[in-house]
Amino acid sequence: MTPTRTYRSAAVLGVAGGVLGILAGLVQLSFGSRIGTWGGQKTDPVGLGLLTMMLGAVAVASALVLVGGRRRSPTLPSPERRAGVSAGLGIPALLCFTTVGSLWYLPGIVLLTATVLIVLAGDRHALRAAIASDWLSALLTLLGAFVLMMALTAAPVTTIVGVIGGLVVMTGAWLPVRRPVRMLLVAAGTLPFAVLTWWTLLTPALAVLALVVAAAASTSPAALTRSRPRAPAAV
Repeated sequence: MTPTRTYRSAAVLGVAGGVLGILAGLVQLSFGSRIGTWGGQKTDPVGLGLLTMMLGAVAVASALVLVGGRRRSPTLPSPERRAGVSAGLGIPALLCFTTVGSLWYLPGIVLLTATVLIVLAGDRHALRAAIASDWLSALLTLLGAFVLMMALTAAPVTTIVGVIGGLVVMTGAWLPVRRPVRMLLVAAGTLPFAVLTWWTLLTPALAVLALVVAAAASTSPAALTRSRPRAPAAV
């Protein structure tokens, strides 16, 4: 199978897995208290169902990004795009095994398969080089994932705030924006959750660390290249 077909297959699997994940979250939200072990017997099926639906939507959006949102993409995705899409598929695939129990087996396996295809389809050395050249953004993505994981065990409102915040941090790590905008995104993603869980001391420390990493990542060569406006095409 050619790389182009492999990427298309991964995109189809990503969309399918994300849609199945949204449906699994909807089932958890609607019937989680009545389906027993199928839903993991969670104490807050409504909040976890909403979280699963959000992460399923992230997976769908990531899969569409892989092909540029078009039916036919004339160019192969860059290593940076592959890294971002792999995170957008792989992180929800792993996290949601803890949110909806057995309901996630099928969508989780589908999303993990799509992630593996993306990693294996192209030049793995280029993928590693892309991550290594902007490792601070990768670290910021990991910190956003930590916020997500800590939010899973919180109260419903705090869970929603933490999940949205974690997604904002993970997205802001790779957006082609200037330093003030990136700092604002990271602050918006971490500080509300830190305020709601201030007594843990861990989340405020995580917020400070994320802001420091965001400031450093914004001055890295890779980030500066992403945020630099493109020159207008010659007429």
